[in-house]
Amino acid sequence: MSTSNAPGFVSGLKAFFDNPLYSDLTLMCGGEEFKVHRMLLHEQSPVFRKMLNGGFVVSHAPSAARTCDSADIKQESVTNQKVINVLDDPSVFRTFLKYLYTGQYDDTARGEMAPPEFAISIYAIADKYDFEPLRKAAARKLDETCDPKNNSNDFIAAIYAIEANTAPHDISLWNVVIPKIKANISALLQSPDFMQMATLDIPDLAAALFQSLDQSSAVVFRSRAIALPKISDNNVSKVKEESNVEDEEMSDMEQPAPGRRQPRNGPYRGHGRRLGDA
Repeated sequence: MSTSNAPGFVSGLKAFFDNPLYSDLTLMCGGEEFKVHRMLLHEQSPVFRKMLNGGFVVSHAPSAARTCDSADIKQESVTNQKVINVLDDPSVFRTFLKYLYTGQYDDTARGEMAPPEFAISIYAIADKYDFEPLRKAAARKLDETCDPKNNSNDFIAAIYAIEANTAPHDISLWNVVIPKIKANISALLQSPDFMQMATLDIPDLAAALFQSLDQSSAVVFRSRAIALPKISDNNVSKVKEESNVEDEEMSDMEQPAPGRRQPRNGPYRGHGRRLGDA
């Protein structure tokens, strides 16, 4: 079959974003209604593919719609549902859908949220629905917009957001910010907010920075083994074992230091588990 019209076909999909024409499914998100097309969701997202093929079952919701979320998978298949509730931030979900239809990263829906934090939210939802192209696009956007020289407050907020919204094994976004920290460490050390974050709120960050100076050892960050040159499996195991021993020695009665800043609560706070994972 000829593929000469393929680019035109892909370009034509843009016209169907948020368009009821030929729509065969409605997704409800935070009170907003999105008219979508099952075929496109099926082809773009393995998670939606599993959902629409009956791989997920969801609990009864108060309305005619059904709610689909990894924490509430219980009773009824969504294969034949016409309306499904998704538990996501509407502005983030709109950006996610727009990328599915257009292939363009458009963060105009972010409102007052800073571009780096919004990019992290987009990364998290792309991870949730297992959509790798958007994960990569969000990581690139974070790299472009997250610079401590331009706005140290946004940079620090972005680090809190990464800590809150990515899985322990996922180091992609840390690989964006840690080199920026090292390149601007003199200025950041003058920031009380950065010092509080690195020493009190996310102490593993300071450990990772120190360990990154030693190219012969592994950097372990929140159970993440950050790959550096000349790292052996034995070194990784040794550092992890030492970390576990220290955790066991900590008293259950230890309390956070007074005035400790709490990590920001993003829309995907947690370990970024993909929908349907155990």
